[in-house]
Amino acid sequence: MAAFHLRQVPLCNASSGIDGDITESDALERIANALKAREQLLALLDEGETISDARARFTHMARYRGTLAPADARFVVLMFAFERMLDAHFRKPRKGRLPVVA
Repeated sequence: MAAFHLRQVPLCNASSGIDGDITESDALERIANALKAREQLLALLDEGETISDARARFTHMARYRGTLAPADARFVVLMFAFERMLDAHFRKPRKGRLPVVA
């Protein structure tokens, strides 16, 4: 599986119309990128941890001011990129971040 990198997935699509319409190929590409990112994220989750649980863990870790272990830092970066991508491409503008339920 190809590695997911921030540069592979644009955080916004300047070619989208003002009303948010996109082409079918752009929509399918966004979905494929989201699925790739999800697979990479799932590989970093603890056994039995759901994405909802991971979002709560991410929120807690993102507030931490100390030094994170490399694995934790990778998790925080990938989770941030994943959530940002989902918010940018799959949520309505100005809708805000999906609340964490834990």
